[in-house]
Amino acid sequence: MPIVSSFVIRISSLLICFCAHVALASYASDAWLAQFPRDADGYTIFPTADPVYVGNQPGDAPDLKTAQQKCRAKHTRCILFRRGQVYSAAQINDNIQTNGISAAQPFVVGATPDVQNPRPILQKILALGNPHQPTQNVVIFGLDFYDPTADPANSAFDASQHNSKWADAIRMVDSVTGGTHVWIEDCRARFLLCGFEFQEDAAGAPFATCILRRCVVDHCYGSRCGVYTFRIADLLIDQGVYDHNGWMENLRLKDIFSHDMYLQEWPAGDDDTDPQTRVRDAIIARAASSGCQQRSGGINDGCCFIGNPIAGFVGAKPGSVIRNAVICGAGFDLSIGKLNPRGWGAQLNLCPQAMLENIICTDKQDALNTGWAFQVQCINPHTKQNVPTDATLRNLIVSATWTGSALSIVGTPGSITYDNCDLPGQPPAAGIIPTPKYSDPMRTVASYAKSLGITGVTDADSFLAAAAENRRGIYNPALTASAVNAYIRAGFTH
Repeated sequence: MPIVSSFVIRISSLLICFCAHVALASYASDAWLAQFPRDADGYTIFPTADPVYVGNQPGDAPDLKTAQQKCRAKHTRCILFRRGQVYSAAQINDNIQTNGISAAQPFVVGATPDVQNPRPILQKILALGNPHQPTQNVVIFGLDFYDPTADPANSAFDASQHNSKWADAIRMVDSVTGGTHVWIEDCRARFLLCGFEFQEDAAGAPFATCILRRCVVDHCYGSRCGVYTFRIADLLIDQGVYDHNGWMENLRLKDIFSHDMYLQEWPAGDDDTDPQTRVRDAIIARAASSGCQQRSGGINDGCCFIGNPIAGFVGAKPGSVIRNAVICGAGFDLSIGKLNPRGWGAQLNLCPQAMLENIICTDKQDALNTGWAFQVQCINPHTKQNVPTDATLRNLIVSATWTGSALSIVGTPGSITYDNCDLPGQPPAAGIIPTPKYSDPMRTVASYAKSLGITGVTDADSFLAAAAENRRGIYNPALTASAVNAYIRAGFTH
């Protein structure tokens, strides 16, 4: 839907080819999403027949290793941790080494269905796979990964454990070719080394089809990221909250290597193959550096970027796109250390053909972090060679409340097509329009938070805290990226 008055320009053959590339893409992850029903709040209902329980009730397995042994003996494919219980490191004493039969009949590890109770808390990494077989057809849902020794607000906090005891929430390093189909839903990772890490380590094909859906990763600061992926083909990160990862006040400084999402190339050096990476409808906030460093290229769609030094970029692959986003500073510190001011928005990074579409940059009134709203980066910093990007910029708005330039172009692009873009300060060009009078351009995350009428939710910080509590059983659609984006976008009608 247009976000400013329409402007008719010639549609180039480049744009037609670009749209065809995106439209023809098909995703095995979409087929997998469609295989299972959902509840009234949109959470997936996975097959959990004849489960083995882990807990303290009669007949329960005392730990994960025993539970897997029981599953093999019973020929069942489901382990459920009891909600409201805390599971020590000693109880998480095995990798998930059991595969499902197929995508339709996965091996499921999750939480009991009494969703009125909190998620089970696991105080140790949950690892996937073994060196003898590829990881295949595994679902994990409804678990809360939390280490009290890494939480500065917890009396058990122990700074000496930093980077030694702390670990990821879920870690898969698949070392045998043929790995496929892992789905994580409604899990939370907080105060850990990293949130979720998925890597294909085998020399053959990449891991195929990984879904992260409605998960929360926040305050994971022992390593460089909230989510790290490498050589994953068909990666879908769908909804959820990714906030304040890669750093911690007074404990770990921000640096340029630490991000909410660090999605590596697949495979490294291949600039032509579409890895089918998608990030959509997520809240991505307060990263140490980039909110989403999407080196694999692909599609970033419908995300709300809040308070990141760099909102993010898509890189390398033809047909990459960032669209339907809101990017804002929201009053947070956008520096990466005192000597590294940022405040950058969305970037096309070394993409042969790419698009920025339907994006609003607003609410960054910052005299220090005066970075650009949009950038087309054509110079490879390692080789110094120019990548002549053919870029389409459509329906872009840079608000008067964004301190910094509207557009930066580094190197020599192949072509730039503008369509209905409000880019203050840019030289006149076809498709760049004078700034209209918008209906309510002062809308912010803070004003949205106040409009909700939720006790204690009054600003951007408390909004993010409330959004991180969204889970199955207490889901509030107002605490999502699509809701806050719609509110802010409504202020830019006229």
